[in-house]
Amino acid sequence: MDVTPSRSPSPTSHPPHPRPSLNATSDVSELPIPHETLPIDVPSRIPETNTIHDVIHYWEQGAPEKGLLVPLKDWRTTFEPWKYHTEGQKLSMIKKVYYGFTKQCRGDLNVFSQQFPGLQDQYTKLYLAVRKACLSRGETKTRQQHRVYTSTGA
Repeated sequence: MDVTPSRSPSPTSHPPHPRPSLNATSDVSELPIPHETLPIDVPSRIPETNTIHDVIHYWEQGAPEKGLLVPLKDWRTTFEPWKYHTEGQKLSMIKKVYYGFTKQCRGDLNVFSQQFPGLQDQYTKLYLAVRKACLSRGETKTRQQHRVYTSTGA
């Protein structure tokens, strides 16, 4: 009787993982789908915006490296408004700065630097300056101020 010792796996070895293979009988629908091809039906958060370069990049290309997979210019046609309501103010502000850059400055950073000196890297001040310029040209309306009523006791 010939007895050969059986090999048992060592405690540190791991069982091999099955790998999907394509052959004539395999079902392609079982293969994992790459993330890029998944449908996007909910917008992501808009990343922190600090410069005019951020505004241009987020509006035109998005920022997949920061989680912004769909460019902001496409949000209105891609998503229902209620799906991005939490990002609505940021979207509106970026849109105003972007259109200020493309319409007022014709998309020219030199013209932009002349019209808004020192504001390329100061997003909040830049937004306020663009808004003020739009107001002075009559392109934007101011909000009606809310009256605060106080009761005069007794």
